[in-house]
Amino acid sequence: MLAGQRPKRRVVRATKVTWVAPDAKLIKVNTDEAFSPASNIAGGGGIIRNPEAAQHGDNIWMETDATAIVQMLGENEHGSAPARHILPRIRQKHSGLNVKISFIPREGNKPADYLAEQGKEEQELRIINPRAASDRLRAMVEMDGKGIPNFRFQRRWSAI
Repeated sequence: MLAGQRPKRRVVRATKVTWVAPDAKLIKVNTDEAFSPASNIAGGGGIIRNPEAAQHGDNIWMETDATAIVQMLGENEHGSAPARHILPRIRQKHSGLNVKISFIPREGNKPADYLAEQGKEEQELRIINPRAASDRLRAMVEMDGKGIPNFRFQRRWSAI
C-alpha cells in the first residue's frame, strides 16, 4: 500500500428488486436481450402482461434493463450512428399511443431475461401461449405476480 492510502475491503451490497404489476388500464411489456460475444449470437425476449387492458385504449408500459434504450426513447435522443435510422421508426410507431418506457434491473425482469436466453439459443421468432410455457417460465411469472422479490448483488471496494 502506498503512503497516505487507506486500506480497502470488498463490500457486497444487496438490493431488493420487485417487479411492479401494471394497473388495470395498462398493458405492460417487459423486454430483454442476450448476447454471446464468443459466438457473436444475440437473442431477444419479451413478455406481455395484462393484455386485456387493450380494451381501455392504447396505454403501454415498456420496461427493459437496457438503460441506453430507455434514455434514447424516453429523452428523444438521436442515439449512436447505427441507431439513428431506427429510432425515428420506433417513435413513429409509438405516435398516437400513450407509451411509458422505464428501466428495471435484470433481477426484476427474470421472465424476459429467460426468454432472451431462449431466443439466443433458438434464433427464430416464437410466440408462447401461456398454457404451453415451461414450468420455469410460469413459476417466474407467478412469483412476479405475487410480489416475490429478487435480489441484486453489487460488489465494490470501500475504504476501511
